[in-house]
Amino acid sequence: MDRNDAGSAPKTEARAEVRAPVPGTQTAAKESMHLGDRCIVDAGKPSVAASAASARAIARDPVGSLCALGIAAQRAQRHQLALALIERAIVLDPGRAQPHFVLGRVLHQVGRLANATARYARAIELEPTHAEAHMNLGIVLEQQGRLDAATVAFQLALRLRPDDAEALHNLAVVHFARGDSARALGAARRALEIKETPATRSLFARSIRDLASAPLMQELRGFVTRAIAEAWDRPRIIAPGATTIIKQDARLAPLIARAVAAWPARLPFDELLAAAGLAAISADTLLVALLESTHVCDRELERFLTVVRCALLAAAEDRHTSPDLEQAGALRFCCALAAQCWINEYVFDVTDDESARVAALAERVASALRAGEAVAMLPLVLVASYRPLHSVITPEMLDRPWPEPVAGIVRQQVHEPLEERRLAASLPRLTEIDDEVSRRVREQYEQNPYPRWVKLEPPREPTTLEHWLRQTLPSATFAPLSARNGIDILVAGCGSGQNPITAARMLAGARVLAVDLSLASLAHAQRKTRELAIDTIDYAQADILKIGSIGRQFDFVDTTGVLHHLGDWQAGWRALLEVMRPGGVMRLGLYNERASASVVAARAFIAARQYGSTPQEIRRCRQDLLAAGDPLLAHVAEYQDFFSTSECRDLLFHVQEHRLMLPQIKAFLTAHDLRFLGFVVDRAVIARYRQRFPEDPAATDLNRWDRFEAEHPAMFGRMYQFWVQKAGPGTSR
Repeated sequence: MDRNDAGSAPKTEARAEVRAPVPGTQTAAKESMHLGDRCIVDAGKPSVAASAASARAIARDPVGSLCALGIAAQRAQRHQLALALIERAIVLDPGRAQPHFVLGRVLHQVGRLANATARYARAIELEPTHAEAHMNLGIVLEQQGRLDAATVAFQLALRLRPDDAEALHNLAVVHFARGDSARALGAARRALEIKETPATRSLFARSIRDLASAPLMQELRGFVTRAIAEAWDRPRIIAPGATTIIKQDARLAPLIARAVAAWPARLPFDELLAAAGLAAISADTLLVALLESTHVCDRELERFLTVVRCALLAAAEDRHTSPDLEQAGALRFCCALAAQCWINEYVFDVTDDESARVAALAERVASALRAGEAVAMLPLVLVASYRPLHSVITPEMLDRPWPEPVAGIVRQQVHEPLEERRLAASLPRLTEIDDEVSRRVREQYEQNPYPRWVKLEPPREPTTLEHWLRQTLPSATFAPLSARNGIDILVAGCGSGQNPITAARMLAGARVLAVDLSLASLAHAQRKTRELAIDTIDYAQADILKIGSIGRQFDFVDTTGVLHHLGDWQAGWRALLEVMRPGGVMRLGLYNERASASVVAARAFIAARQYGSTPQEIRRCRQDLLAAGDPLLAHVAEYQDFFSTSECRDLLFHVQEHRLMLPQIKAFLTAHDLRFLGFVVDRAVIARYRQRFPEDPAATDLNRWDRFEAEHPAMFGRMYQFWVQKAGPGTSR
């Protein structure tokens, strides 16, 4: 399962967050806090003591100045002083709205949501036109799962400020949490038209994800093309929405239907494409952006592309047709198709006839390259859509010039694999790997580095671990995290690097050690990290079972989608706890039994028919699963992992897999004195849980969650994702 996407759940899973009411540490110096008479600006100075200028300000406006000092104290992590200063301001002028609003902000930041709600409401009672109070009231209500009340609060804020992009963003978040993707998309689009921000771009990307249809869907093409090409969020999040638009396109829909109706037959070029069809797909910038960014996760579109590839193969074999197609603009699309096949690790179905023809075409291209002759680009690119170019182009052939966009394919399929092989040879080994299961798991990921990816979401303003955790789990009760300069992070089972890169870019002062069993996966991670110019991550090979031998301690351990692949998942968890500092936090992702029925059935199907785990066998098995006529088996195609070779192997062919139930997790937490902080799930799930169990507003009672999951077995996807805190000063379970 995808360790780098916090678990590849079925396509319905996605989350979005309201804009935080309290800025991160890096933005404090430049954020206007609108205090008192809304002209006092918090300078973000590290000292709480009043300067001479502060003394004059206090004389002019003691209430506003006390609020400003309270916020400065809060940013210095002096929570009690902050509360005392602001409460003093309220005593001086209890009828003024702003001190109540500021106290609400402070309470909000430390997670006292009910108290913050009351203070925001009091500020609004005193000053009904206080737009910021309406805004923050909406945020705190949303974080408590009170979605209807949050909607009203944001609508009132918008009535006061109709063109407030942030209020529109937050309203879109509430619609999204309620499962109303169409309204979320409409509000996010309006916010983007007023002011584009990374958060709103990401929200738009997530809102489009599950939308099967919507008014003006095709009018969103421009936004969606930008979203996937510019990676407004991880491309695989945007891919389902992009796929919907592509399949509904008036020019492409008939072509897709024709190919799907004929499946598994391969339609000839003239019957499938002809001139108009090829022009349509070559000119579709959204399709090209999708193919170049992430693997296609749709059965019909996969079949269409498989048939198109075969039709283009015939054209590439024809020495007369090939140059004409290059001149007609087909080369750009063919390069995008080759990029897609590289990204999905050649998971598309291949007939025996195609294999033989590709082998002959590859030899023709290789012979020309060895002889130093001119090579037609279309045959080269078609070979690259069936097999990696490094099997055709050897290092000594790399000196010749390659025109764009072919140069990009050569770089992706030849240069980058060579670089990764060099990096793998230089990576440090921190522990021995002598556990038999660990050895078998390592072998799997050396053969199939996991997962292959192209783009990540853009970086955002760095924040603290505590602030990130507060945003992720607004109702969580946890002891204050380390106040030391910097934060030591262990990503245990880092795969190909998405999680450590995200942590390094998001958390201020992050020092990241990322370990994995697979040198091939680590090399991919190292290359992508260098590509992004990140220098705060160290990669190394290590077995989690022996991680204690490295002699280091960490504030935050991230192990998502990993422990269930160990021979003894509890031993691995204990080993990670040993390297956590007291009071440290851990994010985990563990397979759950209840939502795994289709995977269990598919694994039984595979065992009964004795499929191997080679790429050829995985391709054959995928087609057989879809053709079996069993809805339970076909359900595995609802997992995005099904649509690439390494991820499909991880999903259905893994050499070691545990699936857990919540009572097992609770027993481990109790035995090791760990505080359960909460699940990472959609806010709508949390809201439904609180309606079912109002006696557990923190949503941390695992006995009740077990009962709730029994009633809704698919709500977690295939993986429990949650946070825990280790016992330490100020912690208690």
